[in-house]
Amino acid sequence: MEAIFEVIFQIIFEVVFEVIAQILVELGFEAGAKYLRSSIRNNPIFGGIFYFSFGLILGGLSLLIFPEPIVKSSFIKMLNFVFSPVLIGFSLCFTNWILKGRKEEFFQLDKFIFGILFALSYSFIRFMFTN
Repeated sequence: MEAIFEVIFQIIFEVVFEVIAQILVELGFEAGAKYLRSSIRNNPIFGGIFYFSFGLILGGLSLLIFPEPIVKSSFIKMLNFVFSPVLIGFSLCFTNWILKGRKEEFFQLDKFIFGILFALSYSFIRFMFTN
C-alpha cells in the first residue's frame, strides 16, 4: 500500500513541477516580451520552436536541481512522458485564459500545442539524462 502512495506522489510531484515551470514561462511572456509575443502570434512555427527550446533549457536546468529521477519506475516514467504533455497543454490554455481576463475562449489550439511541445521537450531531457 505504501508503494502505491509513493508512486502516486511521484507522478503528482513531476506533473506539478512541470506545470509550475510552464506557468512561470507564461508569466514571463506576459511581463515583458511584447515583441516576442507578437512574433509568436504572427508566426506559430517560431512560437513552437521557442516553446520547444525553452522546454529543453528548463529540462536541463531541472537536472541541476533534481539530478536523480523523481519517478523511479520505468513504466511510470513512460506514462508521465505520454500524459504530462496533454495536461501541460491544457494548463497553458487555462493560464492564458486567466491572464487574458477570461475574455477569450478557454481552449486555443496554438496554446495547447505550445504546451505539448514545451512538456515533451522538458520531459525528453529529464527522461534521457536521469538514470
